[in-house]
Amino acid sequence: MKQILKIAVVILATVACSYSAQAQTQTTNTADANGEMLIRTPWRHFDDFAEDAVKYGIKLTTPDGFSTWESGNTNGSTSGHTSVVTEKYMRAMYHYHPIKGIENLFVTVENGEKVAIPHGTGEALPKEMQSDESVEVYYATLEKKVQEKQYFSRRECRRFNADEGFVANVPFDRPGYGNFKYNTCIVLKKGHIVLEVSLLTTPEGKAQEQKYLKALYKEIRFE
Repeated sequence: MKQILKIAVVILATVACSYSAQAQTQTTNTADANGEMLIRTPWRHFDDFAEDAVKYGIKLTTPDGFSTWESGNTNGSTSGHTSVVTEKYMRAMYHYHPIKGIENLFVTVENGEKVAIPHGTGEALPKEMQSDESVEVYYATLEKKVQEKQYFSRRECRRFNADEGFVANVPFDRPGYGNFKYNTCIVLKKGHIVLEVSLLTTPEGKAQEQKYLKALYKEIRFE
């Protein structure tokens, strides 16, 4: 049963980012009557982001120093709400973007180039509109959107059990975010799945960016 206390939507226009939300949670795993883990993430209620993490085989746990999980109800949407994790001192926050897969990426042509656009209705695309190349095209689209990026090495990818990925600093100037001035996007791909996480920091938090990234990296694993 979904327990949603509060939802606030914020849309970020960088690296196909959409953001959300609030719901009080606890760091607890939930099992069904047969003892099987339905949600292997730290939030307790059955929101769609957690369900998608299980569906796509991604294990996410709370990074060190971050104790408050806030999550919006995505309803499967790839352009609506996402999950947000805030540091108790409010120097940094993580935004977990809706997970992208073949069933929710639509391939089309814009200006003579193939692009993959998230299907934001919450409904899976009809089978005839799904494409095996959609995730590759989407990943390539994200790569092109940022000029400066740092790719993960093979060794680093093995830590996530991912095929490839990169980190990029992208412009961030959004009213309503107070002292949060910096956005570092982490993109990981495995097979037909793409996971995006944004690290937002204040000037004080930016000075500790590597600490926050290392804490995040320890808590992401494709299964």
